Amino acid sequence: MKKTIEELLSGNFRHEHPQLLFSQDKIEVTLKAGDVYKGELYFGTEDNQKIRGYITSSNRRVVPGTEKFSGTTVRLQYGIDGAGMHPGERHEGWLCFTTDIGEYKLPFLIQTEKAELKSAAGDVPDMDTFVNIAKDDFKEAYRVFTDRRFELLLRNAGQKEKALYKGLSKQPVTFQHVEEFLIGTGKKDPVKIELKADQNSFYDISESVRETFAVQRSGWGHLRLEVEAKGDFLEVSRHVVTDEDFIGSYYQVEYVTPHGSVSISNGVRAFPATSRNPFVYASNNSSEKFTLLRSGSSSAL
Repeated sequence: MKKTIEELLSGNFRHEHPQLLFSQDKIEVTLKAGDVYKGELYFGTEDNQKIRGYITSSNRRVVPGTEKFSGTTVRLQYGIDGAGMHPGERHEGWLCFTTDIGEYKLPFLIQTEKAELKSAAGDVPDMDTFVNIAKDDFKEAYRVFTDRRFELLLRNAGQKEKALYKGLSKQPVTFQHVEEFLIGTGKKDPVKIELKADQNSFYDISESVRETFAVQRSGWGHLRLEVEAKGDFLEVSRHVVTDEDFIGSYYQVEYVTPHGSVSISNGVRAFPATSRNPFVYASNNSSEKFTLLRSGSSSAL
């Protein structure tokens, strides 16, 4: 005590301020782009001394709930504004506490979630992954294609690819749009169909005859066939066939010639719904028989 008094009398003394303590060493927040986040923290001194001062932020996106404070243990609410931020954007800075016991800076890091395109199987980081999804599950590829984040895959694409996507992604979007996008960007070849029989003939028809002819597809992707029968002498069991109806690479088109048909002037044709050169099947003009003719092959455009 004597030594302390002597130091005070001689003017040789030290006065230590208490340190400002925070409930957390750093503010770290991850939010979605465009969202607003609200948080809080506490600060004060170890000996519960009353403090006062004011708070400033180095970044306008981190806003303290109050500019001035006074008290022993102070509760500070703050807000983080993510409006206008892009996915994956980040900001670092500090909140500055200017107090009667000194100045302190509390660092912060705010960032927005990265926009990630996902499928049922996981992330879709690039076009090659999307193409593989389309090969395995075209319905899932359609869902991914119509996701608003699909444009992330086109960040490094050329203007042609971006313009193609912009045109094909306008509502309503169909499976055919996805098919045309993949073909247009060179990721796949058009699906082709081919007949495995050139003709069929029937003589002296006395009862209804049910027959089929095989259509073979080559390649993968979306396919929609429209099957038509022209003339009263022919009936088809299905008028629309998709790639899901094929067993492997084949589909059997079923048709019936009703009993009592005597005049045959047309025939059956099956063609891709968007084809410019459809398969055409026509009968001859005989009243006793008909022949299914193949006019050529086609691809789904």
